[in-house]
Amino acid sequence: MTEQELFELLGNLDSRYIAEAQGFRSGRMQLQRVRKKKKRMQHICALAAMLVVSAAVGFLVRFYFAENWLQSKQTPETSTMLSVQDAAPATAATQETFSAETQDESAAAGDAGTASNELERYYVNSAGEQIHMTLLECSRFRMYVIDQPDENGLGWVYSTVTYGDTQADRLTYTKETLQDYIESVTISAQNEDGYRKLYEQAYPNSLTVLYRPEKDLESIQEWVRQMYPDRVLEDSSKGNLYSIDGADVKLEVFFTQASGGYLVEIRAFTDQLEAETAMGETIALREIPADSTDSRPDTIEFTIYNSAEESGKREVFQLLQEDGWSTYLPMDGNWMDLSSYSQKIDGRESTVILNTQDYSLRFTVVKLENMTESQCVPWAMELYKDLSPIELKDGSVSIEDKEGNLLTVRFAKYTGGYYATISQYPISEIEKLSTYIEIMADNFMPDF
Repeated sequence: MTEQELFELLGNLDSRYIAEAQGFRSGRMQLQRVRKKKKRMQHICALAAMLVVSAAVGFLVRFYFAENWLQSKQTPETSTMLSVQDAAPATAATQETFSAETQDESAAAGDAGTASNELERYYVNSAGEQIHMTLLECSRFRMYVIDQPDENGLGWVYSTVTYGDTQADRLTYTKETLQDYIESVTISAQNEDGYRKLYEQAYPNSLTVLYRPEKDLESIQEWVRQMYPDRVLEDSSKGNLYSIDGADVKLEVFFTQASGGYLVEIRAFTDQLEAETAMGETIALREIPADSTDSRPDTIEFTIYNSAEESGKREVFQLLQEDGWSTYLPMDGNWMDLSSYSQKIDGRESTVILNTQDYSLRFTVVKLENMTESQCVPWAMELYKDLSPIELKDGSVSIEDKEGNLLTVRFAKYTGGYYATISQYPISEIEKLSTYIEIMADNFMPDF
């Protein structure tokens, strides 16, 4: 049969017969044999031939267009460019299709599509393309990350970094990991921090998320500005920050109030990336269970700066898990945890971490059970009333003792009250030794 004869045959075929034939092939219908008297055998044969031909054509058409059909239950292959920390088991996964225009509505609904079984979703970009995203869960937040590279081979690579003295989660828009870059680059650097700076210059587009214990928006904004002393950051009407200095790498900083502080999202980009915005708008605070500190990494690297080493040096800190809270201690063997000894400050349970080489270096945690927020600062002011304590704008209290040590008292909420952390170090050694104590204070986390 020629192609022309085929189309002529299909054109004369009643659409109801095609529907019945498709239903017959799918098992949804049973064709009843209808015998009609006074019909010639050739009419029956002609009808059967048309049904067979239409079925064959339908199969060919479906096969030809199969790749272009949207299969809502098909799971795209996950790219190896994304390393997901604490990934949930990929069982009972569901998918959600959403667009950049509807993300604000999803977030306003409460969980922004972050139910425990929703490990993936899609977003529709401005070109109408569906982009696959995978759930990334970190200690303080969760978000969806684009897990496949684009047509230029660029994708989002996950890593943990030290942002000042705070651990942060970062996604970099790149073709390679930092380690791959170090092995391939021809430019030499003194240490890993030097290579990281070169890496960030080569791949400036990134999204960084971290937690800070500042108590109010003004304090956390000031901390961010101190992190970028050479940049001009302006307040938006919603309290966020954005760069207005005309630099090639633009900055946008968003703040979300969390338990005991703020979640900070920093977007760095040369050109506004639609994908970066789409991922950032899926960020949602993660409910922290009572045993949350158990899930923190066992070790973290921090950069220690002093006057003798301008580039800084990397040091490993070990997780210290106590009853109700945790922080990180240097692994140089010079620190002693005195939690096994009974310690009382103002008659309250406390734990002291002491430097065995210099007793003036210490970090103390006091449990202020049943205390309210309004009672915390007055408690510290009364405790150190003989040393002229000063209340700072961020809600902490600063004291200089008679031995020339600087003490800073901060407060962190837990379900039964507050913890007070007391950082102490000699003012004369503030550039060299204060970093260790401040890392302990900044990474202090109560169980919620």
